[in-house]
Amino acid sequence: MNKTFEVRTEQIGQSALLQYKTWLLEHYAVRSANSMLVALNVFMTFAQWDCEKLKLMRTQSFGCDDQRYEMSVHDYHCLAAAARKAKNPQLELILETLVCTGIRVSELICFTVESIKKGSVSIRNKGKYRRIPLPDDLRKRLYYYACKNAIKSGPIFVTKNGKPKDRSNLWREMKKTT
Repeated sequence: MNKTFEVRTEQIGQSALLQYKTWLLEHYAVRSANSMLVALNVFMTFAQWDCEKLKLMRTQSFGCDDQRYEMSVHDYHCLAAAARKAKNPQLELILETLVCTGIRVSELICFTVESIKKGSVSIRNKGKYRRIPLPDDLRKRLYYYACKNAIKSGPIFVTKNGKPKDRSNLWREMKKTT
């Protein structure tokens, strides 16, 4: 029984493959999705498809970059105390979130009500992907803050106009409180 293997590629184009990759990343962990993409790429080679291979998602391992840019415990306590004194619970919670998770300020937008309920935050930034687990205490405080401020979905840290906070908003608030 010597049958040749033939697959029609007319129905499967590059856009369908990219949609599949997006679907995988939404439904599976990055490592699992990458292993499925590897299998698909090998199959496309075997079937001699003319499609471009799908690139794998890069993952970022945890590590300390440069300690010159890290906030000291003393700096954190001073800033948190200033935020409390200025009666700015959002700023205090932002500082706690930055310190507990080690994220960049630009990644605060990823802290949504949905991610808080899941217990981890998925960050895709600069072509890399990483999942940040949330400590229970921080998770409870974030969820309480969202409920208290009637934030039912989307980003938790927003301006008065409802737009996500960015580094310039945060810098202005910190400048005001110190």
